[in-house]
Amino acid sequence: MEELHRPVLRSSFADGLFDPHKRSPTTARVLRDAGFASLAKQDTIAVIRKLGERLDSMPDDEELRLATAEMCEDMAEEIAATDPARAIGLYCAAAETAFPVITRRHGSVSIRSELIDIYNESCAEAAVLFYRTAPRFEDAVSFDGPFHSYRIEVSEKGRGLVSPGGFDQMHSASVLRVKGFGRRQRLDGVGGALVGYKAASAERLEANPFMSPFGMAEPITATIDFTDSDRAKLRFHDVLVDDRAYLAGRSVALAADFTASLATLEAHEPKENIGWRGMLHPDQCRAYQGLYLLHDRQPGKIPLVLVHGLMSSPDTWRDAVAELSADPVLRENYQILLYEYPTGFPIPHNASGLRHYLTKFGRTFDPDGKDPSMRRTVIVGHSMGGLLASMQIRHGGKSFWLSLRKSGAGGIEGDDGSARSREALKEMVYFEPLPSVSRAIFVCAPHRGSGWADNPLGALGAFLADKPFEVFDVAGSALGGDPLQAVELTGEENLLETSLLYHPSNGIRDLHAHSEVLETVAGLPVGEGIRIHSIIGNRGRAAPRN
Repeated sequence: MEELHRPVLRSSFADGLFDPHKRSPTTARVLRDAGFASLAKQDTIAVIRKLGERLDSMPDDEELRLATAEMCEDMAEEIAATDPARAIGLYCAAAETAFPVITRRHGSVSIRSELIDIYNESCAEAAVLFYRTAPRFEDAVSFDGPFHSYRIEVSEKGRGLVSPGGFDQMHSASVLRVKGFGRRQRLDGVGGALVGYKAASAERLEANPFMSPFGMAEPITATIDFTDSDRAKLRFHDVLVDDRAYLAGRSVALAADFTASLATLEAHEPKENIGWRGMLHPDQCRAYQGLYLLHDRQPGKIPLVLVHGLMSSPDTWRDAVAELSADPVLRENYQILLYEYPTGFPIPHNASGLRHYLTKFGRTFDPDGKDPSMRRTVIVGHSMGGLLASMQIRHGGKSFWLSLRKSGAGGIEGDDGSARSREALKEMVYFEPLPSVSRAIFVCAPHRGSGWADNPLGALGAFLADKPFEVFDVAGSALGGDPLQAVELTGEENLLETSLLYHPSNGIRDLHAHSEVLETVAGLPVGEGIRIHSIIGNRGRAAPRN
C-alpha cells in the first residue's frame, strides 16, 4: 500500500501562480473565454474569485461551475502539505461549488459526473486534513475560503455516523495503491471514500475480544452539507451500517471503497507467511488463533464466518470479503467474521477451537438470547476449513472417539493425562451441533480425505511439521480453559490418552485419503434443521467429484 498521485493530469503551480494551458479541456476553454489565456500567469486566488463572481451571475453555466470547482481543488491539492488550513478552505469551496449537482439531475451528464467526482475528492481530502489538524472534533472550526469562510461542524448524530476521534489513522482511499487484490470493489455514489484504522490497543481488546490483533480498518465516507449558509456540516458515515445519507434534504447513495480498507488492514499484519508457518510450526502461531470481526459488532446482522484451509490464513478470503461487502443485500443482512488457526494442529483440535470461539461470541454479544440473527449463523469453510465447519453442525461422541483412538489423530506426545488435557480431550470428542449455526457451506472440502496428503509432497510436509507436543495445553490456555462439555472420560475411554502418545498427529496427516477420522465425521448425524451446501470443483468433468 503506497501513496500515489491521481491519474488525472493536474496543473503545475509555482508560488501561487498557475499556467492556464495545463487544464482539462472544459476548464481551458472557460479560462480562454474569460480572457485569461492571453496572460502567461495570473494570481490563482484572483482568478478563482473572478470565476466565482461570474458564476454568481450565471449559476446555470455548467462549464463555468466545473472550471471554478476544478481550480479550487487543484490549488488546494498543491498547498495541502504546506498550508493545510488554507487547503481545507479551498477544498470546501470546490465541494460547495459542485454541491448543487447532488440535488439537481438536469444538464450535461458528463459535466455532472465530473462535478460529483470533484465533490467526492474534495470531501475526502478536506476530511483527512481536518482529522489531522483539528484540535477537538467536538468544536466548530472556521477556515477561510476564496469566496467566504467555512464554519465546519462534525455531526455524529444519526444512523451510521461515527466520530473521527475513534480512529488512529485516516486516509483518502483514492490515494492508496492496492496490490495483491483482484478487482477493486467500490460503490459509486456521493461522498469521499476514506479508510479509518483502529489499532488493537489493550483497552479496545478488552471491550471487544473479537478484534483482530492487527486492528480494524473500516470503509468510511465523508460528506459535507452546505445547505445552511453559515456552516458546513462534515459527516463521517460508516457505510457498513448505512450506505445512504441525506444531503440537502435528499437521500443519496454513498460512495465507498471496500478493497482499500482491507488493504490497509493487511498492511498492518506481519510480513511473514503466517499460513506456511502455521502449518509447519503451529506452536509458534498460537497468538494469532481466534475468531475476528472486521468491524464492531452490528446487532441484527447474521454472522457469516469464513474459515480458511491448510497452509493458509484469513488473507485467502480478502477478495471474497471485498466482493461480499460490495453486495447491497449481503452488506445489509450479514456481518463477516474470520477464523484464524494454525493448520498444523490436528483437525479435531482446531474444530474444538472454532466451537469455543463461536460459543464465546454468542455469550459476549447476545448473552440474553434476544438477537435472532445470532441463531442464524452461516459458516463457510474452504478445504480443511470445511472440515472444521462440518464438526460444528454434527453430533460427536463415542463413535468419533473410536476413530480417534484407531488413527491416533489429535495426539499429544509427552502428555501425562493432566486435568487440562482431559478437559480439552472432552471438547474434541464430545460435542453437539452449535445452536447458533443454521447453515454450512463447504467449498472444495475433502470430507473423506485427500490423495494429496499421501503423495510425496504431502508426506514431506507431514514429516517436517512440528509434532504438537502441547496441543491439549493449547486448548486449555488459548481457549481460556472454558470446557463446553461436562462429560467424564471413564473406563475404556481413558485408553485414548495413552494410545495417542504413540501416534502423534497433525493437520496434514489428518487429511490422508480415506482418513478414519474424516470418514467418521462425515457419517456423524447433522443437527436438525441445519442446511448444508457444497461447492465442488470438477474441472470440466461431467459429474462432480467427492
